[in-house]
Amino acid sequence: MKFDSLIEIVGDFGPYQKRVLFCLYMDSIMDAFHAGLTVFLFPHLDFRCSLKGFENDTFAIQGTQHEWMINRTIPQHMENGKLVYNSCERVQDWNGTRIHLEQCNSWVFDKSVYETTIIEEMSLVCDQRIMLSHSVTALYIGVLAGAAMMGIISDWVGRKYLIIVCILVQGIAGIGSAFSQSITVFLILRFIIGFGNSGSYITSFVLAAEIVGTKKRACTCIVVQIFFTIGFCLLTAAGYFVTEWRTLIIIISVPSIFLSISLIWCIQESPRLLFTRNKNKQAFKIVKLIAKTNKRFLPENIEEENITVEKVESLGIFKVWTSKTLCLQNFIMAINWVSVSMCYYALTINSGDLSTNIHLNFLLGALVEFPAYIIAIYFLEHNMGRRSLFASSMVLSGSACFLSTFPYVYGGPDLQWITLVFCLVGRFCVTAAFGIIYLYACEIYPTVARNGALGVCMTFNRIGSLSAPYVMILGRYVPGNFGKGLPLIILAITTTFAGPLVMLLPESNSQSIPDTIKESKMMQRNKFKKLPTKEEDGMKSTQATEI
Repeated sequence: MKFDSLIEIVGDFGPYQKRVLFCLYMDSIMDAFHAGLTVFLFPHLDFRCSLKGFENDTFAIQGTQHEWMINRTIPQHMENGKLVYNSCERVQDWNGTRIHLEQCNSWVFDKSVYETTIIEEMSLVCDQRIMLSHSVTALYIGVLAGAAMMGIISDWVGRKYLIIVCILVQGIAGIGSAFSQSITVFLILRFIIGFGNSGSYITSFVLAAEIVGTKKRACTCIVVQIFFTIGFCLLTAAGYFVTEWRTLIIIISVPSIFLSISLIWCIQESPRLLFTRNKNKQAFKIVKLIAKTNKRFLPENIEEENITVEKVESLGIFKVWTSKTLCLQNFIMAINWVSVSMCYYALTINSGDLSTNIHLNFLLGALVEFPAYIIAIYFLEHNMGRRSLFASSMVLSGSACFLSTFPYVYGGPDLQWITLVFCLVGRFCVTAAFGIIYLYACEIYPTVARNGALGVCMTFNRIGSLSAPYVMILGRYVPGNFGKGLPLIILAITTTFAGPLVMLLPESNSQSIPDTIKESKMMQRNKFKKLPTKEEDGMKSTQATEI
């Protein structure tokens, strides 16, 4: 008997699966905490050079004498129609009508929202501002390294213990980063957090797919993303009430340690993986546990030696580069993975800079993801083509990003809400596109090379996420209001260019998933077979037998 048939007998989505999935979804929340933490660790802060010889200097004006000293020492310039203090220079001396400026080495920060920040404690301003982008990149490099290695490691050591170790590492490294005294140590720990984050997320995703029936796999994947969004919402609440950055990191990291310990008893190893490794006795014991938890009974004629798991020989990723048609497919998919990832993470990072209320902006950005997933599922289930839905989502996202730049260039602070609205629309559309491209990639690559192809897609995905913080910081190096809108213009150009390119690829809706390179080429030429009708599929199902 095949394992897929066995899981149907013992229950493909019963109490056992729901309990395990709930635990795995908790891990998705932990992953979201560290992915979204950047917004609250590195918020947009008002600051200026400190006054020489004024020990109790603060950003807030203390009185008329303090204000006079500030105006005499700190140069001012126009920004968005109002005078603001120079952040990186102060007056060194006056020589008649000439003013000599110097680079300052100490600053005072606005504390109206945050009590302490890592920006203030480690002076990540002016020439050191680039370290903010490096901190984001360190996390994403760790995620990329974890994605590249954990697939192989999980097949070797098993799903359960790898998930536990990765969650534990993420929690310990997170707590360690809260006690960092240098930006170098902080960057190293952020890399480790990203490594554990990716390892736990990917392995949890695989385990969730292996313990449920075929019909429930799509649903479980979408719910993973929904719980990730729930994590963003919970992080917003934590960031609102906790204004000290070290305490905030500890609060979101400690639950990972408790979760990793609880998983020792709450989840079991993947029985499918155990069967593939010829550990039938251990696997069959877990199958019996699943049946007992789901209140199902195993037929007496089923024995552990008779369970088989269908295996497909992998031919390696190089096989999908064997024709011009497939090379074009890979090129277009690479461009779109970079574009959709860069746009999604850039808008997530930018949510804290859209207006003065960072918490409301981040929460609204997270909330728009719920309807984005729901609407995407609705259209996909009603047979709307993958290509047209993805392309339209990308174009709409790019258009919204482009329109959001006009208040920056031609308006003032009173029009900031328009930028916020358009950025939320862009976040909504790119979230839908993100969900669609995962499904589309699985459907157009052949089974014999799907794992390698998806690994390459995830690599380009991380390239996009790595570039996001640097795209968003470009505006700080371009003077004037145009500089503020420049990152959004770049996002608009990339998404509107990349999205329509998928129309050159085959439509996978109502198509069988290709198993071989030959079938993948046939799909490209629109000669591949369509899925059978429900009536035909039902007739075949009644005639099929599993031995």
